[in-house]
Amino acid sequence: ARKRRLVRHGVDDDALRRELAFVSVILSRFPKAPSAWAHRRWTLTRAALDGACDLSSAFDAECCACDRAVVKKRMNYAAWSHRAWALGLLKDDWRAVERELTETETLVKRNVSDHCVMHYRSRVLLYFLNVRGDEIDVRLAHEITMIRELIAKYPGHESLWCYHRFVFYEIVRRTTTRNIDYLPSTSDFIEECCDVEKTALLDP
Repeated sequence: ARKRRLVRHGVDDDALRRELAFVSVILSRFPKAPSAWAHRRWTLTRAALDGACDLSSAFDAECCACDRAVVKKRMNYAAWSHRAWALGLLKDDWRAVERELTETETLVKRNVSDHCVMHYRSRVLLYFLNVRGDEIDVRLAHEITMIRELIAKYPGHESLWCYHRFVFYEIVRRTTTRNIDYLPSTSDFIEECCDVEKTALLDP
């Protein structure tokens, strides 16, 4: 019924604010509700078609909505998936994507066991690599260093190893001249992490 009304009357600025406020009330009580997140996406898409949505500010607003939901319910896959969808609102704004990489690095370090955060960062990283092809080597070198430092500190967390595997795959897939350097270093790193006695002292 709500969608029919919006389709019939169109989505202007006031209608968009009212509808997002309505969904926010639902998410404040049910932060994982898939139908509420889906309706939020539909509303924003419809508003963009009707010219009532500034995409850059919309992305910031959606990030805030996701942050509120994650505070209420950790490991909230529905919220992180919505945030990943919202990346598409940025189009080719690589500076905004770069800011998102910086912000999510802090989130990753605070939530090393949360697969949702790691999966979202992988989406942001892919987005960045696709729009900033000239920075692939530098960015991937940073990512592999960051995730190895986290694994060394928290070796027993599967989410970190999954992200390490993803970054290593992107290195192999996207770079050529430096692969020969990464292969032995990865082998040495894994062998070191397999030292059970040392790992037990770090993450009993």
